[in-house]
Amino acid sequence: MTNKAKDIFSRNEEINKMAFLNWRMESGDIVNLFNLGDGYFESSIILCDKCLSNNEGKVADIMIFPIFMNFNHGIELYLKGLTLTLNDLLKIDTKIDGTHNLNQLLSVFKARIKDLDGQNKANEIVNDNYNLNQYLEELTSKLEPNDKNDKMDFSRYPFSKRDGNHFYVDTWSNIEVDLENLKDRIKNIYEKLEQYADYYFYDRLENSI
Repeated sequence: MTNKAKDIFSRNEEINKMAFLNWRMESGDIVNLFNLGDGYFESSIILCDKCLSNNEGKVADIMIFPIFMNFNHGIELYLKGLTLTLNDLLKIDTKIDGTHNLNQLLSVFKARIKDLDGQNKANEIVNDNYNLNQYLEELTSKLEPNDKNDKMDFSRYPFSKRDGNHFYVDTWSNIEVDLENLKDRIKNIYEKLEQYADYYFYDRLENSI
């Protein structure tokens, strides 16, 4: 008879050696998207710091994939939360579809800002968050033509859902990432998206209820 391993969902005697899945969750869907997004952004920054402080064995060459995965998913969660916020402010009952395409999600977000606050505000958002726009343009340029509207899951699998290898697999040339630059970009994009959430969700939506 084999011994049963301790359940993962169980207590530790020391509170700082436990995580609580529900402590940051609330009954509303939107704020939970932002809270989860915080976790993905923060973890990508922590992983960058880890690689920058000690890249022995070139651990960054493999850690870069969860860094991008967490970074992109943080963007996705914030854009979906922001779009749901704008939908509520506009009083339209439109759900967010299941897409993981960041370009599409950003386009919908900008369109909702235009509907709510006009073209000038939408342009202001575009110009203010140039780091996100530039990142998505650069990322899209790396994808195969047939994958530009795909899930941007290059960090989750080495191949796309069409079974073609992603851009970094079949090349003999090095595909390089400046970790210091990436960390700065993550922090900037995260900060801007937080500012939008503060303004549209906390300042405007919650005050209108």
